[in-house]
Amino acid sequence: MYRVFTAVLVNNAGFVRLNHIDTELSAMRATFNEYMNVHITSVAILTHAFTSLLYKSAAPKVINVTSGLGSITNVLSPRRMARVPAYGASKVDMNGLTAHQQVGENDHMAASGGDPTKPRIRFFISNSGVLKTAQCRCRSYCLCR
Repeated sequence: MYRVFTAVLVNNAGFVRLNHIDTELSAMRATFNEYMNVHITSVAILTHAFTSLLYKSAAPKVINVTSGLGSITNVLSPRRMARVPAYGASKVDMNGLTAHQQVGENDHMAASGGDPTKPRIRFFISNSGVLKTAQCRCRSYCLCR
């Protein structure tokens, strides 16, 4: 007897510090490293760690959560967006990582003969926008007003 299940890995960990300005180079490096570690490195490592489990699914999916600040077009548009360079750069990287993950999966499938009976992980990027949640504590940038 076979059990068929759908595995979906959602990488939604993240943080942002608004109005945070580093004046020293070492502090700026630490800030960028912290954002990249949480938003990129951890996503890549966690996804890799779950790959063998994902392949046991009939239709495995990975959803990486991004932000409007991950869009270069949005940031350069006349519409004013938040100015958080380290966060925005990490979300641009998230979009690139997701594209590279899908291309890598496609290459992996092609190298293994492209057997259509084997599951292929599909990678998606999602931008939910700003949401009203209990975590926002009614800060000015949340939608809880």
